[in-house]
Amino acid sequence: MTVDVEFTTKATALLLGMQAEYPNLVMLLDSTRCCTNSNVMVRENPPSWPVDLLSRNVAVQVYMNPVL
Repeated sequence: MTVDVEFTTKATALLLGMQAEYPNLVMLLDSTRCCTNSNVMVRENPPSWPVDLLSRNVAVQVYMNPVL
């Protein structure tokens, strides 16, 4: 499943700056498994556990933990 994920101009600039140093930059939406909270992580590579690709755009690939 892919969806259109949009970032603000400032967020895109920040992610593009990070991508210059980390070319395999990805964003992961994951659960904290506590109190129904979730967190957003930006990391250099996709995680080794199963994740679903939500979106690809110029700045970052966005993945989601399928158990959310």
